[in-house]
Amino acid sequence: MTIQALPLLLITEQSIEYIESESSLSDALFYLSEEQKRGSMYIQNSGEAFNLASNQRIDVSLDKLTTKLQQQLAQDGHCCIAKLSFTSLQDLYGFACEIYRQA
Repeated sequence: MTIQALPLLLITEQSIEYIESESSLSDALFYLSEEQKRGSMYIQNSGEAFNLASNQRIDVSLDKLTTKLQQQLAQDGHCCIAKLSFTSLQDLYGFACEIYRQA
């Protein structure tokens, strides 16, 4: 798997993770099956989304991803997230990275 730029947001069925280094990427991918990798994606700071297994650029529903981020943040104990809205994947990426870097 060749990922060109870090940091990134890794989005699996179960979670959204901020990945800052090669070692944290290796740790995050260690237990994922090939099927899980095919169903996962990552977003780079450019706001582009890619399939994790194929590294092919993909289109993503900003609304669905915003809902997933809201759910993840609620599980992580953050409050006041119900009104989150973004105008682009790049905005969502920037917000999520800021939140996860502080954690």
